[in-house]
Amino acid sequence: MQRPAPLSEESMLPQDYLGQWNSDLIGGCTMEPQGALLATACFCCRIGETWQQAGFMAFQYAALIPHFFFCCLPCIGTYFRGLMRQRFSIRRHTTTLDCFAWTVLPCCASVQEAKMVDAMCVVAMEEARAKEAADKRKADADAQRIIEAVSSKKPTAFRYGLSTNTGALRKPKGALEMVSQA
Repeated sequence: MQRPAPLSEESMLPQDYLGQWNSDLIGGCTMEPQGALLATACFCCRIGETWQQAGFMAFQYAALIPHFFFCCLPCIGTYFRGLMRQRFSIRRHTTTLDCFAWTVLPCCASVQEAKMVDAMCVVAMEEARAKEAADKRKADADAQRIIEAVSSKKPTAFRYGLSTNTGALRKPKGALEMVSQA
């Protein structure tokens, strides 16, 4: 399966998927084995990947921030969690709860955010494919209508030998004779 592209401002996210986290903070702290291993063994890499996939910053910077500013990680995590809440229209949670999550349960907070961003990237990719397919169907239908319109038209003035210079109607045979005499 193709890895989804990071989210951007142009990413289409249906309203059905917005408004709440797609997993609980503590109960949703489980992931597929590869994601769980990455979230615990290389915490900074998983955070970097999440922030990169969310479209906040490049991976190399996002992975280095937790390394160099680990003591400030609750504040930094709270800030980016707030950006995610804003991006995904999650209104029920507050900055205080976000700060609590990043101070007391940073692994769980990062897993919850990772699951949300990963799911949104897949949704955005599927929406983009659906829009692309709909645009292609529309273009094909428009092309078919044009072909039908052109093929159903009555013969034009050019077929009857309408002179473009004078606008006078001339006989096709006479036009051919003029060309052959010249």
